[in-house]
Amino acid sequence: MHTYLKFFISGFLLNNILNIVLKLFIKEPRPSKDQKAIEIGVTNGVRIGYDKFGMPSGHAQNCVYCLAFITLVLNSPIITTGYIILTMISISQRYINNNHSILQLIIGSIIGLGFSYVIYLFAKKQITGVIKMKKDDNAPL
Repeated sequence: MHTYLKFFISGFLLNNILNIVLKLFIKEPRPSKDQKAIEIGVTNGVRIGYDKFGMPSGHAQNCVYCLAFITLVLNSPIITTGYIILTMISISQRYINNNHSILQLIIGSIIGLGFSYVIYLFAKKQITGVIKMKKDDNAPL
């Protein structure tokens, strides 16, 4: 039996993998004091962990993924408002503490939004299944 929770968790895990792959591909450092050291390391082929890169923001990507998916599934203004508040706190904290630039946060949010919509559409199709016309049983009207 398929449930939205199974798709949510699977999508969340895939969203994290996507974030790691993108960080290792883009290799844009976080805005920090040691940005030059990271840039020199990347240029010279030094192996640097994905967590040293900031593009796209994993926190923004995950927060917006959760916000969008839960909004689409539950369609509850109260729950959506709570998730919007939590998402804004998390995203602003990443900027205030100099963990990400505005662009990194925006790109992470866009990816999280798009990915959640794709997972939601896939889940909805799997849960609903194929709808077919019922064969006429010739009952009186």
